[in-house]
Amino acid sequence: MNRYEPAFLKGDTARLALVAAAATGKLGTEDLLLAAQADTEAWHGKLKNARKLTQGAIESAEPNDAKETAATY
Repeated sequence: MNRYEPAFLKGDTARLALVAAAATGKLGTEDLLLAAQADTEAWHGKLKNARKLTQGAIESAEPNDAKETAATY
């Protein structure tokens, strides 16, 4: 998140993609970045994509036994 948020604020889409890709497959990190990506998509009005990313965040949190985290997404 420390790298994602500044990239979002600067509108650096390439950096956003790199940070998200780096989190792929990492327990406890992937779900957080997917949720951040969902928020970004929602901010841009892309609600269908936001819903898909939110579902991905939920599914990513579940194997980590992070039920409360998944519920908040």
